[in-house]
Amino acid sequence: MNKITLGIMALMFCSFWACTTPTAKGYYEQGVAKQKLRGDYTGAIKDYNKAIEIDPKYASAYTKRGGARSILEDYAGAIKDYNTAIELDPKNVQAYVSRGLSKAILRDYKGAIQDYDTAIKLDPKDASAYCYRGTSKSVLKDYKGAIKDYNTAIGLDPKDGLFFDGRARAKEMLGDKQGANNDYNTAIELNPKLATGIYNNKGLSKQVLKDNTGAIQDYNRSIELDPKNAVVYYNRGTAKQELKDYTGAIQDYSKAIDLDPKVAFFYYNRGRAKSMLGDKQGALKDLNKAVALGDPQASKEIKKIQGQ
Repeated sequence: MNKITLGIMALMFCSFWACTTPTAKGYYEQGVAKQKLRGDYTGAIKDYNKAIEIDPKYASAYTKRGGARSILEDYAGAIKDYNTAIELDPKNVQAYVSRGLSKAILRDYKGAIQDYDTAIKLDPKDASAYCYRGTSKSVLKDYKGAIKDYNTAIGLDPKDGLFFDGRARAKEMLGDKQGANNDYNTAIELNPKLATGIYNNKGLSKQVLKDNTGAIQDYNRSIELDPKNAVVYYNRGTAKQELKDYTGAIQDYSKAIDLDPKVAFFYYNRGRAKSMLGDKQGALKDLNKAVALGDPQASKEIKKIQGQ
């Protein structure tokens, strides 16, 4: 074999190796594809792990891995990834917004607002950041501040029904029923698929305002649109319980449990409703189930019933 042939073979080998050697970007793009196209978040995280092993300073890989972890409800892990992404790239708007969302889910609303503030400073045209900040402000009962943020979000993107839905809830809490209703209607017009959630949100707002009868009407409409939404049955049950319709409440809690049998507070509330009807044995059975599923309040309720 002559030197020319050996040289050609060596060149071919090197070219093949270059084409097949995994790269951080390759693993990153593979993870994105798994996450977006297949909903394979666990597989995506494995790919992001490999990308980070190759390039520990790959900020976008940390951001994406944080997003996948958040979807899998590992919010603490997600925040850790967002922290690293921000350390590597302090102007990473998406990392601030996403970290704010994870903090809000963990009920750190003030911390979430701080992240949204930073995101907005970096990108004043990020409509989602204003929307999410408005949501956290609403939870903290700063309804006027929330409306101001929703107004800005709507000005930036007037075709997103979620922005109108959020503003509607804030308006309702301030007693602007007409304005809230107009926004709810606009939200549904823009995105009819939001109708189930919007009627549920309307019901929740009415419950806060002690209008449980009106809340039940909204939950009814939500259930008509989506009869397999366990949370709406549960919410309707709480409204019925406030009206002392314990039998009706138990029926709704039971339906919620049929649809999703692993939610602790469904059993907790059904147990309390049974207790109000004098069904001590049934109440204790539900409350013990709630304890097994991790509800810390259920133990106190058990002791209360046992002491009667």
